[in-house]
Amino acid sequence: MRNTKIFKFSAFIFLSLILISSVGLVAAFSTSWNFIKMSGVIKATDGIIYESLSQSDQQDVINSIESISGKPNYEPKSEFYQAIDHQTLNKLEIKNSFEVAFDSTGKKDVFKFHVINNGDKNIIIPDKYRGLELVHDREYSKYILEYNNDLYSLDPLSYQVQKILYDNVGGYDKQALNDKINSSDEYLSWASMPSIDLTGKYVAFVTNRKSVATSTEGTEVWLKNLDSGVERPIFNSGVVAFTGWDSKYNLYFVANSNLYQLNVESGEQKILDNDIFYSYFVEPTLITTKDHSINIINVDTLESHEFYNSHFHIFSLGKVSDDGTRFAVEHSPDPEKPETEILVMEIDSMICKILSPPQGYFFAGMSWFDSKTLIVTLHKLGTVDEQESYFVDIGVLEATAKDEN
Repeated sequence: MRNTKIFKFSAFIFLSLILISSVGLVAAFSTSWNFIKMSGVIKATDGIIYESLSQSDQQDVINSIESISGKPNYEPKSEFYQAIDHQTLNKLEIKNSFEVAFDSTGKKDVFKFHVINNGDKNIIIPDKYRGLELVHDREYSKYILEYNNDLYSLDPLSYQVQKILYDNVGGYDKQALNDKINSSDEYLSWASMPSIDLTGKYVAFVTNRKSVATSTEGTEVWLKNLDSGVERPIFNSGVVAFTGWDSKYNLYFVANSNLYQLNVESGEQKILDNDIFYSYFVEPTLITTKDHSINIINVDTLESHEFYNSHFHIFSLGKVSDDGTRFAVEHSPDPEKPETEILVMEIDSMICKILSPPQGYFFAGMSWFDSKTLIVTLHKLGTVDEQESYFVDIGVLEATAKDEN
């Protein structure tokens, strides 16, 4: 295992930052923003830090394509790190790498994954170039992936995949519906957007099988019981975005701008908020974003608190820290301009802080390193692949005022 030192430096907006470079973890000190080009956006999963595929990576792959075979001879390498403290990163060894092959589309698609040991558990992370997104339960004991509008389980021990959904269920036949749309502009989504509950017993997913069968519009939420094998519809709605699960088998999701709580065992359903952009959940706290406000809801007591500010506009997707103490979200302070900033809220105190990009740059991604440190990626305006990622100390940001409602 290799130790690599990186050091904090101060920027002109008085942020303590740690700079990461594609050519290594490089020490830097500056009194202004001083960027080093990096290859991609930094992400963090359960304390494991890694890069996603960048535009520069993609261009390198394109440039390596052989004229005769039409295949690239270059593949970006995935690397993984774990932070020892705010100044030291350890490069983690990849315990194992494996491939998963599908051929249901008439051609063979091969995806790659890596197994990383993180303390008392092994975590499977998709390869940055040939990976496929995974969802997992709380203990990383069950993994679900989506491929070609169907769902598969990935065994974390054998690395084998298995189809988990029936092709004929509830009066719907997958092949018959596919045959029906061959001569039309319709599109069958048998299953998409899987969301697995904390225990790994249930998987919720979105499907439009009913609308294809009846030549109507809209989607449904279906539920798969992985223990019994039962599949059934649980919600009929339009556009759906899953938020998360609690330990009581309540599923939280947004449909038609409303935030729902649906207990998949009892069928009890509630609307907890409306007119929202996005929602986020770390038990027992729900966070919703609306125009001008961030709302905090305790799902046990249904007590709600609102942080309102007239300068909050057009929220994008946000992130909640793993321990549920802080929330970060990108928004547009002026809806008439493309510039954005990141709002960081302490959930208990509802203290809200603002992080703005330096002139000539915009935010290209973010994730939480820990509850006190946000990983932020900046992209230089007018360039294709000039990106830099920083570890931002949230403690030094200044709080913003809360407007009167």
